[in-house]
Amino acid sequence: MTLDFFYNNYKLEDINIERIFIKDNKLHLCFSQVAYLELIANGYRPEMNVDYDNEFIFICNHKDKKYNKNSLKKIDYNNELLFTLDDEIIEITDNNIEISAI
Repeated sequence: MTLDFFYNNYKLEDINIERIFIKDNKLHLCFSQVAYLELIANGYRPEMNVDYDNEFIFICNHKDKKYNKNSLKKIDYNNELLFTLDDEIIEITDNNIEISAI
């Protein structure tokens, strides 16, 4: 995923953040989300609510640190992504975001 897509399609209000940490110059944003799925099969319309846990991994130049899950205050984007965590600004240095299931 690209930074632009992330910024335009994910809202902090929709993400239940579980953990935030930086390790080896990578910012890990671990979260859970709920999705509602309508499936259609042979005229039958089953519905499902599913929970899933994922992790966004952003490349940054910052020392290793663990943050409180409520530390994320703001995300800014203007050709570069900036996270504000506990009044620290974390600059993302790569346009690609890795997504991992946890």
